[in-house]
Amino acid sequence: MKFFISLFLVSLSVVTALAQDHVQEVYGRENDRLEKLMNWSPGESRPELPPVIKFDREKIKPPEPKPMAVKEPLRQRNS
Repeated sequence: MKFFISLFLVSLSVVTALAQDHVQEVYGRENDRLEKLMNWSPGESRPELPPVIKFDREKIKPPEPKPMAVKEPLRQRNS
Protein backbone atom coordinates (compact mmCIF):
# COMPACT_ATOMS: atom_id res chain seq x y z
CA MET A 1 0.00 0.00 0.00
CA LYS A 2 2.84 2.39 0.85
CA PHE A 3 4.37 1.66 -2.54
CA PHE A 4 1.24 2.81 -4.38
CA ILE A 5 0.99 5.95 -2.28
CA SER A 6 4.65 6.72 -2.99
CA LEU A 7 4.15 6.04 -6.69
CA PHE A 8 1.11 8.31 -6.76
CA LEU A 9 2.96 11.14 -5.00
CA VAL A 10 5.95 10.85 -7.34
CA SER A 11 3.75 10.88 -10.44
CA LEU A 12 1.80 13.83 -9.05
CA SER A 13 5.00 15.80 -8.49
CA VAL A 14 6.21 15.01 -12.03
CA VAL A 15 2.91 16.18 -13.55
CA THR A 16 3.01 19.33 -11.43
CA ALA A 17 6.57 20.09 -12.52
CA LEU A 18 5.65 19.63 -16.19
CA ALA A 19 2.61 21.88 -15.84
CA GLN A 20 4.65 24.59 -14.13
CA ASP A 21 7.27 24.40 -16.87
CA HIS A 22 4.58 24.77 -19.55
CA VAL A 23 2.99 27.74 -17.77
CA GLN A 24 6.38 29.46 -17.42
CA GLU A 25 7.04 28.92 -21.14
CA VAL A 26 3.67 30.34 -22.18
CA TYR A 27 3.86 33.34 -19.85
CA GLY A 28 7.48 33.96 -20.84
CA ARG A 29 6.54 34.05 -24.52
CA GLU A 30 3.61 36.39 -23.86
CA ASN A 31 5.79 38.66 -21.70
CA ASP A 32 8.33 38.86 -24.56
CA ARG A 33 5.56 39.85 -26.97
CA LEU A 34 4.24 42.49 -24.58
CA GLU A 35 7.70 43.92 -23.88
CA LYS A 36 8.50 44.23 -27.60
CA LEU A 37 5.17 45.93 -28.27
CA MET A 38 5.60 48.34 -25.34
CA ASN A 39 9.10 49.34 -26.49
CA TRP A 40 7.95 49.85 -30.08
CA SER A 41 7.23 53.36 -31.26
CA PRO A 42 5.15 54.23 -34.36
CA GLY A 43 8.15 55.62 -36.30
CA GLU A 44 10.01 52.28 -36.17
CA SER A 45 9.34 49.15 -38.16
CA ARG A 46 7.09 46.70 -36.40
CA PRO A 47 9.04 44.30 -34.17
CA GLU A 48 9.17 40.60 -34.97
CA LEU A 49 6.98 38.91 -32.40
CA PRO A 50 6.98 35.31 -31.18
CA PRO A 51 4.14 33.28 -32.69
CA VAL A 52 0.79 33.16 -30.97
CA ILE A 53 -0.78 29.77 -30.41
CA LYS A 54 -4.14 29.78 -32.17
CA PHE A 55 -7.24 29.09 -30.13
CA ASP A 56 -9.15 26.15 -31.56
CA ARG A 57 -12.82 26.26 -30.62
CA GLU A 58 -13.27 22.64 -31.72
CA LYS A 59 -10.87 21.38 -29.06
CA ILE A 60 -12.47 23.27 -26.18
CA LYS A 61 -16.24 23.19 -26.01
CA PRO A 62 -18.50 24.16 -23.14
CA PRO A 63 -20.34 21.25 -21.54
CA GLU A 64 -23.73 20.41 -22.97
CA PRO A 65 -26.57 21.55 -20.72
CA LYS A 66 -28.25 18.67 -18.94
CA PRO A 67 -32.02 18.46 -19.13
CA MET A 68 -33.63 19.45 -15.87
CA ALA A 69 -35.61 16.82 -14.03
CA VAL A 70 -39.33 17.46 -14.07
CA LYS A 71 -40.85 17.17 -10.63
CA GLU A 72 -44.34 15.82 -10.30
CA PRO A 73 -46.78 17.97 -8.37
CA LEU A 74 -47.50 16.87 -4.83
CA ARG A 75 -50.65 14.81 -4.48
CA GLN A 76 -53.27 15.98 -2.07
CA ARG A 77 -54.64 13.55 0.49
CA ASN A 78 -58.29 12.69 0.44
CA SER A 79 -59.47 13.03 4.05
